[in-house]
Amino acid sequence: MDKVLETLEGWDAGHVLALINAVGGSQNAIDIANGNKKVTLEDVILPLFDRHGRYISRNLKCAVVDANRQYKLKQPKLDYAACLARTIKYYGAIDMTPAKFKAKADELMARLKAMPGYGNVFCGVHLPLIIPKIIIDGDFGEFLEGFLLSAVEKAYKDVFPGRTFNNYRKGELKEMVDWVTESRYGLLMNQLVNGPTVAWYFPTALHGFSILADRELMSNLAEGFFLSGVIDISVAISSWCEVLARDGNTPALDCAANTWRSERSLYFNPRDGGLYFDYGCLYAHEDCSGGLLFVG
Repeated sequence: MDKVLETLEGWDAGHVLALINAVGGSQNAIDIANGNKKVTLEDVILPLFDRHGRYISRNLKCAVVDANRQYKLKQPKLDYAACLARTIKYYGAIDMTPAKFKAKADELMARLKAMPGYGNVFCGVHLPLIIPKIIIDGDFGEFLEGFLLSAVEKAYKDVFPGRTFNNYRKGELKEMVDWVTESRYGLLMNQLVNGPTVAWYFPTALHGFSILADRELMSNLAEGFFLSGVIDISVAISSWCEVLARDGNTPALDCAANTWRSERSLYFNPRDGGLYFDYGCLYAHEDCSGGLLFVG
């Protein structure tokens, strides 16, 4: 009895009332105490994402700030044929039909929603992607500048004629870009070598998180999740440009999986008159968002 009382140290009337309510009221509590009823205990699986589809930052050591909801994305109607057509236009042929693309995306969605704690991730903006087969034979930074950013620029100017795309790190990416182990990005790149990959992209799942917090939380996520970086975000912007680069009230997209010059990261920053690619600091910003990718 003494040990029981020790475990209840600090309890007050509020705790007792909460327990009574949890069993359905005072009569049930009396019946349980008298042995006339019994209860079955189950561990509660807490949701990992809130009603906005944002990761719930429990016990993270690295900095997180509140998301500024003035910087927001709008969930589009999911047009798989248009997404596939744009991806092919800017990245080359892909051996997949819109129907197969949608079927695979639906399969991934169903699998993710069935995973305890993960369903709310779809409360936020969610975009299906088909990432083309990617083999990088040379330097990663050169591939980023010569291929990925070139595709982003073409797609952006097609959707927003008259606007500009500026790569503020032009000529400064060779031998300067890498990825961090905790992002799982190396595993993703190994998968992309084998052919086109269907995925779900959640661009605002980490809105207001510092780059370091983005990386820290990855150990809490199930296998199949990857921290977003320059490859998937480039493909996402090219495929869903009107969503991800709409205007100045669109959150900047952190490429948190990647490093630039070892100590910094990179990001895409939409504005009313243009889209900018630049380096980013590791701090938490209310108008910036890291993203998550689910490949399954």
